[in-house]
Amino acid sequence: MKFSIRPRLSGSLVLFAILFLLTVIFLSLFRDFLTETILIPLMRFFWLIGLVLKSLDQICIWSLAVLVIALFNLIQFLRRTPEAPKGAASLPGAVARARVQFWRKHLRMNARQPAPSRFLSAELRRLVLEVLAFRYHLNPNEVARLVREGQIELPQHVAAAIDISESPLEDSPLMFTVGRRFWRAIWSRIKPVDTQPLARFEGIITYLERILEGSHDTHHF
Repeated sequence: MKFSIRPRLSGSLVLFAILFLLTVIFLSLFRDFLTETILIPLMRFFWLIGLVLKSLDQICIWSLAVLVIALFNLIQFLRRTPEAPKGAASLPGAVARARVQFWRKHLRMNARQPAPSRFLSAELRRLVLEVLAFRYHLNPNEVARLVREGQIELPQHVAAAIDISESPLEDSPLMFTVGRRFWRAIWSRIKPVDTQPLARFEGIITYLERILEGSHDTHHF
């Protein structure tokens, strides 16, 4: 008894053979057209790129690469938003003292800054919540909630000058913050500044400075 062994061709192999044959026929018929429109322009492009790279010094190439990486890292850094303080972990003494000095300078600068009361009220509201958050090791929005619930009491002159019932604090984009400060500086030059709001906010500055002086104490909720 004789057996004949014939190879079985799969459908995918037959399809590949047909496509390969069609490709060869297409390239044979349109060889000149493809060479002039695709192959030659590509070869010229890579040839020019090679000439440019050869004409540049290695220092220039590496400097350009470093500059691109630095710009990319800078963009990524500017897109990041600072995280709000969470938990109840206390800061080290050196860091706490540095924060106190920073806030004192910030408060004094705000107290002497010529700005309309509506801008200064918003800045002081944010400042009060951030200082209280630093003191109690909480999130500023959590501090606002505790103030509304009466668990954190504010002096009457502080509560009257700021509105804690406003929407929670949100991190402002960098361009929005810069634009807001720029508009505030222009507005302060156009419109005469009323010194009465600044005098009213002096009590808030004193209250916040007193909090910062005792920031080394531990308070938790």
